[in-house]
Amino acid sequence: MEDYGITNKVIPTYLPDGFEESYSKIDNSTENTAFVYMYSNENSSIILRYVVFSTELGSSIQKDEADPEIY
Repeated sequence: MEDYGITNKVIPTYLPDGFEESYSKIDNSTENTAFVYMYSNENSSIILRYVVFSTELGSSIQKDEADPEIY
């Protein structure tokens, strides 16, 4: 993830006993980049998905040119 500018520790450093990484994929085919990691043991799996959004989420729309009225 550091190759993509993600320097924060977001992937767990601890896994329950018996779990090992069984799959990983980086998908940057769209404007966002997704990191998918799967950890498995004999009976179950843990899937982690991290998405880096290239644009800011949410929006703001100004109704008109005037300053907002404070009341």
